[in-house]
Amino acid sequence: MIDDNLVHHQLTCLGVISALEIQRKGYPVRMKYDNFAKTYRFCAFGSAAGSMVHHNAESETKAILTKLSSTNRTLTKCVMGRTMLFYKPAQAARLKSLQIKAESFAAIKVQALIRKAVVRMQVYKVFKQVRDQLREAIMGLEKYGMDTLQQALNNANAHGITGWVEVVSGQEMLEKAQARESVAILLIDILRNWDPSVVGEVNAVNDVELVALEKAIGTAQKVDLGNFDRFKELLGSALAFQAAGRERQRVRDRLSNAIYDTDPETLKRAIDTAESAVRVEGKEFCPELLRDAKSSLAKLAREKHFIDRLDMELKEGSAIGSGGHFEITGIEFEHLAAAIQEAVNAKLSTALGQRMLKVCQIIHDLRIATVTLNWDQVQFLMGKMNLLETVRPAHREAEVIKKELNDRILYQSLMESIESGGLKGEVGNSTNIEKVETNELEAIIRRASPVQKSAKTGLALTMAHAILRVRLAVKTLDWSYLRETLAVGHEILSEENKFSGVDFHKFQKELARCLEELKCQSVMSSLEETFDLGVLSVEHDPASIDLERVDDIIDETAASGYFCDRFQNLLEAVKNARNLRAALRMENWDSVRLLVEKSSQHEKTFSSPRGCTEEIQVIKVMVLCHDFCEQAKRALSHGSPVQIEPGLLDTSTIGVHHLRKVVEMGDKMQVTTVEAKKYLSSLKVMISLRQALTENQWSTVKSTLGESIFHRTIPSEIVDEITRIKNAMRNAFAIKRISAAIHTGCAKRSHITNVFSASDVKISNAETELSRGKDILPGMRCTDLDQLLALGEFVCDMRRYLISDSWDFIMQFLDGIFASGNSTNHSVKPVFVLPTSLEYPQHVRSVHDKTMINGILATNRYPSLNKEIETVLDEVHRRSICAMLTDAMSSNRLRVADLCVDVDGDDARVRIACKWESPRELVEISSSSSSLDRSNSIVDQALTMIMFYDEDRVLITSEKKNVLHNLAVALNQAAKDPLVQILDTMLLKSAEAMHALRKALCAEDDRAIKNAIQVAEEMTLSPLAAAELNLASNAMKTKEILTGLCRAMLRGKATVTDTGQLDISQLEVAYLEKMLKEAEETMERTQKDRIISDQVLPYIRAASLLLNLRRALMADDMEVVNSCCFTAKNSETELPELVLHEVNVAKREAQLRLILEDLTAAMASGSAVGGTGIYDVTTVSTRHLEAAISKSQQLSRNVESPPPVLKLYLLCAMTLLSIRKSWRAGDWEGLSSALDGAKVLRAEAANITTIGEGVPSIVFEEIEAASKECEFRNMLGDLNISRAKGKKSLERHGSPNAVRAHAAKIIAMGESALEYLDRSMLLETLAEANELGIHFDSEEQIRILCAIPEQSFMEVKLRSALASNDSKMISQVTVEIKSRNLEGCWGQYAIDRYPGLRKDASISWAPVPLEVPLTHLDHQGAAHATKLSKLILGVMRERFYPYPVGCLNEIIKLGVVFPEVRDEIYCQICGQMTGNPDPMSIKYGWDLMASCISFFPPGSELENYLEEFLRRYDRMDLVVSLHEIIFLGSGDKLPSLREVVGRG
Repeated sequence: MIDDNLVHHQLTCLGVISALEIQRKGYPVRMKYDNFAKTYRFCAFGSAAGSMVHHNAESETKAILTKLSSTNRTLTKCVMGRTMLFYKPAQAARLKSLQIKAESFAAIKVQALIRKAVVRMQVYKVFKQVRDQLREAIMGLEKYGMDTLQQALNNANAHGITGWVEVVSGQEMLEKAQARESVAILLIDILRNWDPSVVGEVNAVNDVELVALEKAIGTAQKVDLGNFDRFKELLGSALAFQAAGRERQRVRDRLSNAIYDTDPETLKRAIDTAESAVRVEGKEFCPELLRDAKSSLAKLAREKHFIDRLDMELKEGSAIGSGGHFEITGIEFEHLAAAIQEAVNAKLSTALGQRMLKVCQIIHDLRIATVTLNWDQVQFLMGKMNLLETVRPAHREAEVIKKELNDRILYQSLMESIESGGLKGEVGNSTNIEKVETNELEAIIRRASPVQKSAKTGLALTMAHAILRVRLAVKTLDWSYLRETLAVGHEILSEENKFSGVDFHKFQKELARCLEELKCQSVMSSLEETFDLGVLSVEHDPASIDLERVDDIIDETAASGYFCDRFQNLLEAVKNARNLRAALRMENWDSVRLLVEKSSQHEKTFSSPRGCTEEIQVIKVMVLCHDFCEQAKRALSHGSPVQIEPGLLDTSTIGVHHLRKVVEMGDKMQVTTVEAKKYLSSLKVMISLRQALTENQWSTVKSTLGESIFHRTIPSEIVDEITRIKNAMRNAFAIKRISAAIHTGCAKRSHITNVFSASDVKISNAETELSRGKDILPGMRCTDLDQLLALGEFVCDMRRYLISDSWDFIMQFLDGIFASGNSTNHSVKPVFVLPTSLEYPQHVRSVHDKTMINGILATNRYPSLNKEIETVLDEVHRRSICAMLTDAMSSNRLRVADLCVDVDGDDARVRIACKWESPRELVEISSSSSSLDRSNSIVDQALTMIMFYDEDRVLITSEKKNVLHNLAVALNQAAKDPLVQILDTMLLKSAEAMHALRKALCAEDDRAIKNAIQVAEEMTLSPLAAAELNLASNAMKTKEILTGLCRAMLRGKATVTDTGQLDISQLEVAYLEKMLKEAEETMERTQKDRIISDQVLPYIRAASLLLNLRRALMADDMEVVNSCCFTAKNSETELPELVLHEVNVAKREAQLRLILEDLTAAMASGSAVGGTGIYDVTTVSTRHLEAAISKSQQLSRNVESPPPVLKLYLLCAMTLLSIRKSWRAGDWEGLSSALDGAKVLRAEAANITTIGEGVPSIVFEEIEAASKECEFRNMLGDLNISRAKGKKSLERHGSPNAVRAHAAKIIAMGESALEYLDRSMLLETLAEANELGIHFDSEEQIRILCAIPEQSFMEVKLRSALASNDSKMISQVTVEIKSRNLEGCWGQYAIDRYPGLRKDASISWAPVPLEVPLTHLDHQGAAHATKLSKLILGVMRERFYPYPVGCLNEIIKLGVVFPEVRDEIYCQICGQMTGNPDPMSIKYGWDLMASCISFFPPGSELENYLEEFLRRYDRMDLVVSLHEIIFLGSGDKLPSLREVVGRG
């Protein structure tokens, strides 16, 4: 038996547990910075780790830890050293998990990238093929045509390729090619519309088509039509026609311009050019225009005399000069009037003559108005300047007159603006200044500046500039600038004699008015400046006020003579301010208050200057501050503390209510004078001071008294109060400091261990504070301070003895002192009696002093000092008791604990044989022992001495006599005086634990031993007890380990089931491994104890062998199993009986595995090689399989109770042998029989739990292969196809059944194709049948249909449809036939070429109803056509009808009832959809077309033209419906509205 607790105790004593604890608390895992960064940088930063830059490996490691610890808090406990990172196993495990996670993530990413690369390569191959095809189509566009390029682009779009250069380039080339085709068609259409008889001649161009031709040629040049050979001839013809048309147009334009200009020379040249063109183009070329030109030339020759005279008179007698220097004396208009009258009588008819006549009449009137100075008439005539521009002399004269007119208008505007907008009204009134206007004057000056002016107008402009500056100075109240501008204005007036005709009066009047305003403002400025001499701030000294200067200014301004309201109010304000300053300088505060009120009332009625208002406000504040200071003085004289004795104050008399009330008033009014601020701050300090005294807050009192600002501003009213407070504060702080000092460094027990220690005792601070307290003079001390000084000196003396560890002196010093101050409270006497030979100190306290100390302690004012004295007395008694316990524990210790193991069958028992130390003899301790030198007291000697042994005189015996006696006596003595401190309790519990342990060991009670050890291990023991406990605990743990080792060998064994199979499901190695490891560790720790080693070692060897055997069985390693069995058989020492049975079971399993391995190897070899349909049967072999079966049958006879799996393996081998023989011989019937037998094998295998152990899977794979081959052979026979075809089909479809299903599908598809005569389906059926290699009944008929030409096939299909009367099929066939026959010829069937159309009919969109039909109809049909036009517009929503469905019904009815209007209906519908700009209207048009086609067909002549229209817009659905209605025809019955709506 192994004792777990004992082993654990042994591990503890050997230091293993401590090492593990150190490892757990320390950092056993370490890694260099560069290795750590290399390993974990990807975990922290992922793919961005490569781009990050770090100075060194340490900084990178720190960055990694910072990143990882943000999500993993455990990593914050890692510690960084100089070169390495230290961390614990928990952090190492977390880092490893993060690394595995990061590697998994990276692996997934890499796999994704690889798969992406593979897919991209595959896609690249496809894209490359598409790109090559696209490039070939682009390069061979002219060779292969646009259809090839369009197919290549469609293919690229189908593969999602849109942004490639080839795609974009191909699309652009395709668009250009399509544009070139469209332009070519347009050019052909334009040239075709000209006279066919002269096509090819340049003079055959039609001028009406010139614009369309030029537009088409421009488009052709944009698409580079001339760069292609097949379009060069067409473009050349178009350019030739364009050149001819442009030349004709230039001739006409030149002739028209010459007629309009009426210049004879120009007209003659234009007529010559036109006549040359007539000779080339013919007489039909612009005959009317040429006739008009010649007529104009003849008229010009007749009217030349009159025009020349008018021109001469215009040049004579005209106005000359410039603006401001205009001369009217040379103007003459009588001769011009005569020439005008002569021309009027001649009735000039040419444009030139009439224009000349009108110009002369205007100039005549202009000269008369100028001479008569009628400038309004001149201005009116200037409105006809555009007509005068056509005749140069008239235009020059008009310009001269216009300049003079503008100069006069400008002068007049300047003078009017000077007169208006100036300063008017009473001098000094600010309202008049606000009315000054400058906008109009600025606008006129801005307009006049760039214009050329006369001297008079220039002077007016200068005066306007001066007036503008004056007005701006007045408006902005800039009086200094006004003074400067007035000086400039007077300089202008000084030049008045130099100019005549200029009105200077208005200018002079405004200057004089502004000068008077300037003087008034100067006087008022002097008054306002007096406020700068007054009280400017609350700190202003009233004695420094200058009243004489103010009086002089008042006298001067009063004599100025101005009476405006603002001047009078300002003077009154100055007088009030003067009186107020006088009262303030005399400190007459009552007068000051009255004058302030008077000034305030005056301010309400007059807007005083800012300085006046500010001065009044300052004086108001000064009055308020003066009142505040008076109230503060009264408040400070009430509520001060009263002194009871020196250093002690009565705070019950303190009051702060009056102070707070005055402070609130001061804060509310925001005092600003120095004195008011001084009193306000003093009030606040006194409030804080008195409040702190009331609350006994001396620290607040000290900080308040220490404020420097308070000392500088302290009022005289509170000096005595401050002195008393300071003395009381010194006493209070002295008491506080001394009390705190003597309460610091007290002798006490530890709060944690409850052990007394003098190491924390201190007296230096207490002595310092006592010295400081004595510095206060006796007459200034309070009673409490005197008592505290005496008590402090007593405590300091006691602590000095404690520090020197003099317990005998302490006892004498405390004699007569009672901890509670009561003489009836006596401390317990110590066990040891003090010897009389000790020398005690001479300076012991007197009885009087001790009486005073007891009196102070009796008050219990300082409870901590009472407790300290009591603690010292208790410590003396405690030390004597602990010495007795220590002596009692050091005798009769346990020295040896032997282990005895008894084995009985499957049970094992371990017992402990104890040996004790005989009563020891103490060595005499000399007085010079070093252990005693450490103490000065007898008590300390008893506690600290060490019992030394004389090892030669120590006896070891197994006798139990007197083992418990000495310890029991010691415990009885300790029970009388209980110990409560931690160390004392530990000593007492150690003694009790040793007593219980020794008692249990003597009784050999395992349960009692365990309980005693467990109780002892849960507590902290003394060293004497710990050594004995370790010995007993180790023995008990060793016993538990041996017990556990035996139990582990008996638990979880390998067994054989009832069916003969090896059962390792209960096999257990973890517990055995654990017990074995613990036993080996125990052996290592107890190597010197040969008795234990000899008894434990055989069991350890047996357990080790059994552990290896079980591991081999679990790992299915039969080689190791055989090795273990061999070791057990040849072992030098006999194995325990409990191991032998399990070794025999393993040996049996090894023999069985040998048999199964032979069968497995035989079944795994000799099978057919290949796949279904291509197996190589020459590789099939049965020799090894037969030999393995024979050998296995022989060996199985030696195995006791062979398991079912052996029988199954033999059955599998024999089944495979039968299959291989039949397969090799090609006996497919025998193979089928063998496969049927294999089904029995599957049923047997289903009952065996070990069917998944390899061999059956090999068998079933071979059976499955044989079964597939057999099915394949049967399929070839059923379908009568070759082996190669069958193999190919099998690869395509996967299984024989799928091939059979595909063959049936092909036959069904052939039958369906014959029924519907679908050529593509017939071809597909034939191809699939050929690929599979099958034959069926209708195969020959399908081959014949596929072999005939397409035309013949369509005829056969049509005959079949006619025979079955299938209208759908008939229409589809007819559409296909017509598509083939008319391919490339649909252009001649354009709807606008329909022969049934009227010559003036146009197939194009029209927003209004038709007035005449499009086709040839009689009178009644024409009426129907007009009605139909309206109805069609209504259906297409281009004409409002409340019910468009009714219009549709009406159209259908007309088409059904009147066949002659059907072509008209279809033509009108086509026309309304041709060129229609509204998409919705076109949609309704197609709906109407579908409805009509569903009810009635068109005429036979219109059929192809209508079909071409439908095909042009890719409406093949309507084409099929058209063929169907042509075949079926229209019904005789009129459709209902529901039928119309439903079928439409």
